[in-house]
Amino acid sequence: LFKEIKAQRKGKSLPGRIMDLRLEKAADHFVTGKSTNDAGGAGLERSQGQHSEFILMVLDEAEGIPTYVYKAVDNMTSGGVVIVILLANPRERSSEFQRRKSRDNVVNFRLNALFHPNVLYDREVVPGAVRRDAVEQALKEHCQIITAHDPDKHTFEVSWRPGVVYLPDADFCRSVLGIPPVDGQRKLLIPQGRYEEACKRIVIPTD
Repeated sequence: LFKEIKAQRKGKSLPGRIMDLRLEKAADHFVTGKSTNDAGGAGLERSQGQHSEFILMVLDEAEGIPTYVYKAVDNMTSGGVVIVILLANPRERSSEFQRRKSRDNVVNFRLNALFHPNVLYDREVVPGAVRRDAVEQALKEHCQIITAHDPDKHTFEVSWRPGVVYLPDADFCRSVLGIPPVDGQRKLLIPQGRYEEACKRIVIPTD
């Protein structure tokens, strides 16, 4: 993260100074970075303590962040104006990251690589980001072509090859579609894919 901050700020004469894992403009106006470490059970105390009027917290790779960090975040969001951003490639459906998406004060965004500008336009619109050739390789290695859509299994089409229906495996769901893998859901009466489709369905009342 701080490598990207330094690259974006370079040569722009912006205020503030960048240190290791910290960007500081004033004593009460700064960005700091931390890696998760429970420190022998003292991680909660080490992770909390910020109670300012405005706080922005970004938890990257949030699927793998331990519970004590989430508890520290909860303790710091009890006052003021606080925004917490959780970023992750979803690996499972039972993690703390997944549980929090159903909260009333949470807005969810799923980033689907099939709709990334580089992939849609087959050129580097965003330098260094995912490209269509990488997606094409993933389609070959992690998807099957089938004859019809199955909402239970997150089937999809790509804009540059309409009419071709792909059945993704767990790796493709996680890394490209941004969907927690469907493995282990077979014993459910209503699979996750069908539930998500039903949430988007428009119901027309009838007598």
